[in-house]
Amino acid sequence: MFRTGRATSREPIVELVADRRFGYENLGGPFRSYRGVIELVEAPGGGTDITWSATFVPKVPLTGRLLRRYLTGYMQRMADGLARYAGRSDI
Repeated sequence: MFRTGRATSREPIVELVADRRFGYENLGGPFRSYRGVIELVEAPGGGTDITWSATFVPKVPLTGRLLRRYLTGYMQRMADGLARYAGRSDI
């Protein structure tokens, strides 16, 4: 179960490589199928590079472009939030 604001989605973990890779599926929403992958790689100058990618098939034909645009912004906001959280000194 994953929650952002009032939205809740079921996203079971389907792949886990400790400290490197996290794969999940979304079992609802506007997708017939959805699989996301988050990869973490040590950056050359320190820190961590985050790559978040997803493949999906929309439930409603011809909505793929709109969903891709939304997901691109959403993933960027989530990755930025994760980076801010990781950079905090009080955790």
